[in-house]
Amino acid sequence: MKQNLFSQKIDYLFKALNITEDEFVKLFWNGIKPSFATRKKSVINKWYEGDIAQAKAFYFDTYPISRLNKGGQPFFTKGSFLNDSIEEFKKRVDIYIAHITQPKNTFEYKYIYYYDINLKVVTYVKLYTVEEIERDRYKIRMITSELYKDREIDTYYGDLNIINDYYHISVKNNFEIVTFYFMLNKGFRNNSAIYGLRLGLSYDKGLPISGKNLLSKKILSKEEEEQFYLNANETDTLISEESSIDIYSSEKRNYLKKLHHKIANITTFMKKSRKILSQSVDRDVYISLFHDGLSSLNQISQKVYNNRTFYSSRRRSARKVFLRKLSLTPNSSCAFVYPLFAKDSTLFATEDKRSREALEDIVTVAKSGLKIDMVIVMRLEDEMTEYIKESTSRLIEHGIDIRIVLKESIESSITSYDFIYSKSKKVAIYRNAGDRICYFKVTNNIDSINNLSYDFEKIKRDSYSFDDFIAQKHIKMGKKLKHLIGRWYAYSYGTIEEAGQTKIWEVEYEIDRRENIEGFYNDELKYKGYLKLNNINKSYIVLTSIRSRNRSFIIFHNKDIYKKIFKVNMLYNQFSTERDIVTFGIVSRIKLDLDVVRETLGESGEITLKESIEFEDRVKSLYLKHEF
Repeated sequence: MKQNLFSQKIDYLFKALNITEDEFVKLFWNGIKPSFATRKKSVINKWYEGDIAQAKAFYFDTYPISRLNKGGQPFFTKGSFLNDSIEEFKKRVDIYIAHITQPKNTFEYKYIYYYDINLKVVTYVKLYTVEEIERDRYKIRMITSELYKDREIDTYYGDLNIINDYYHISVKNNFEIVTFYFMLNKGFRNNSAIYGLRLGLSYDKGLPISGKNLLSKKILSKEEEEQFYLNANETDTLISEESSIDIYSSEKRNYLKKLHHKIANITTFMKKSRKILSQSVDRDVYISLFHDGLSSLNQISQKVYNNRTFYSSRRRSARKVFLRKLSLTPNSSCAFVYPLFAKDSTLFATEDKRSREALEDIVTVAKSGLKIDMVIVMRLEDEMTEYIKESTSRLIEHGIDIRIVLKESIESSITSYDFIYSKSKKVAIYRNAGDRICYFKVTNNIDSINNLSYDFEKIKRDSYSFDDFIAQKHIKMGKKLKHLIGRWYAYSYGTIEEAGQTKIWEVEYEIDRRENIEGFYNDELKYKGYLKLNNINKSYIVLTSIRSRNRSFIIFHNKDIYKKIFKVNMLYNQFSTERDIVTFGIVSRIKLDLDVVRETLGESGEITLKESIEFEDRVKSLYLKHEF
């Protein structure tokens, strides 16, 4: 390998020109002295085949190579041989080669290739030189491909001008005027095809459009068309859509449209390119994972553009953006339900940097005036650590309304206990109870936000103030009670007949950590009572009617309390009497369909025993017959 710079340059020039040794020597011989044979020994034997740092007696200005120029500008100078770096010298050689290989007297290019943004394909137009007006200037005709043969506008007429390394084409028909600019380049060997740009009108809307084009001497093969697509595709086409719309009418909508179309075009380009580059790209795991992320971005873009709910896997980042952006609007407020136990919950999880930053984000927006109505969801087994207490107290100090609720008391009656939404109901981030833990939904759908608002009101109704919850947490709770805390639905037959059948009563009960119980019928508080847990095989509930002060009892087997649905025995007074009724019933963690309940209970006469007047009279008679 040659080491000296001068010989490297001579070597590169000789091989690039691809001429004979004699032709090459003549470029460095003034035709007088020394003789040609002597000169050849110097140029070939010493300069080219040898390895010298500097040529002796290098009289560059007398050599024919010094007179090679374009528009008066020389291609080579003495300094280019003696002082330029090898990279700079190679550029000069390449420019010269491109110049001498361009067609001089005849226009050999016959096709202009481009990507049609409407048809989504690579296609071309054919060029015909009608006449040569003067050197480097032609009258031309241009005909579109067969894809457009049904159009009346398939033929264009115009001019071609060649100026140094630039080809300028301007043609028109009764639809548009199209301008092309091409430049000799190294995109294809020997300039068999050269790249450029066009400006015209789009076929579908008649809007100004520009894109990359390829001026070719021949029809491209399928492989060459695919290579052209990699350089000229959806992402390289510009359409002036602003020419047909009021850009000030809806700036946000116009922005989303432009962003969505760009992402969609990039995704289309990605999918087509994967097929073309299947060996080197589509089988590359690293790049394929990148493609997967890009496809997900395109799906999100489509949903946002169409005002639909989309998924996000970045919980912390999404919450941070939500709170900060919402706080920029004066008098804004939000409802925030946060499950302490979720695997991706870090707000109060540990005293680390990320947790502290998340807390400070909430404090910052609260200080700025954002009103936050927050409920923290805990499970029975969750520990209220000192860090959680301190963090919660800090949030309360900065005006955040915080309440705490037990998951077991709400999960059967709501759809979600992990969400945040603006009370203006413009946006929400949420995850339903049965959703995958790694995904959140982002929505501006008013029905979805109304459902979250409904859940929030129910959750808040069952929640405790921070101080009250802390007080309850200190109460030692047995294993049996843990399984009974929360909401239950009780079903049993009563004594009232409706539509020819005995009415089924549905009562909603709430059991707290203190073993206190409240019973609701049609969302109205009807009963209060307490739970009595025994170590023997049965336990019971004592209830007192708020209105009549009558008492009733619910008895159940201890072995059943670990189930979500189980049978119970009930004892209560007949309506408006003091006579007792003993019946079987069902309690459930979830609300049940009454027809299903009726089918499960069976006939009321088979499971209900009512105290009769006759029985009471017989007991009285028995009493009177005996003296005590």
